[in-house]
Amino acid sequence: FAINQTLDDILLAPIAETYVGVVPEWGRERVNSVLNNFGEPLNFVNSVMQLEMERAVTSMLRFVFNSTIGLGGLFDVAGELGLPIADEDFGQTLASWGFGEGPYIVLPLFGPSNPRDAIGRGVDYFLDPFSRAIRAHERNQRFLARALDQRSMYTNELETLKSTSIDFYAAMRALYRQYRENDIRNGDMGPEIRIPSITNEDFEDESFHQAAAKDGMEHE
Repeated sequence: FAINQTLDDILLAPIAETYVGVVPEWGRERVNSVLNNFGEPLNFVNSVMQLEMERAVTSMLRFVFNSTIGLGGLFDVAGELGLPIADEDFGQTLASWGFGEGPYIVLPLFGPSNPRDAIGRGVDYFLDPFSRAIRAHERNQRFLARALDQRSMYTNELETLKSTSIDFYAAMRALYRQYRENDIRNGDMGPEIRIPSITNEDFEDESFHQAAAKDGMEHE
C-alpha cells in the first residue's frame, strides 16, 4: 500500500492532474468510451459464465453498435440507445460460483484486491481476446491509458478521502469491499454501507458504532 501511494504521489497523480487540466472533458470521455469498448468482449464472456444472459446480450450489442456506428468506441451510441455498460470480470464470476473473497490484499501497481479478484484478474488476461490480438507494447499502452483514465476520474474524491481519513488504509479497504460487493450484486446492494474512519465526526456518530459492530470491528 505504501509503495503504491508513493508511486501515486510522485507519478500518477501529477500526470492525471495534468491530463485533466490539458485535455477537455469531451476528449477524456472519448478515451474512456474507447477503453470501455475494448472491455465489452470480456464483459460478454463473464456474463455468459454467470448465466446472466440479458447482460451478455447487452454487452454484445454494445460492442457491435459502438464499434461500428460509434466509430470504434469513440462514441457510446449503445448507451444512448438504452444499453448501459454491464461491467463483469472473472472475480465476479468466481463470486457467483460461490467462491469467497479471502483476505484483503494490495497488489503492487494494481492496488486493492483479494485472492479471488487477483486470480480473476489473471484469468481475465487470458480470456480477453484483445490481450492476444494486440502486440506487447500496445497492451502496455492500453494498461497505462486505463490507469490514467481511472485515476483522473477520481482525483477529487481520492484527495478528499485522503485528507479527511483518520486511517486512509482502512478507508480504502472498506471502499474496495463495498465497491466489489456492489459489482457482484450488479448494483443491487440495498442500503448504502457506511465507510469507517472518514472524519472525526464519524467516531461520534452512533450509527457508525452500530455499523462497526455489525461488521465485527472493535472501536474505542
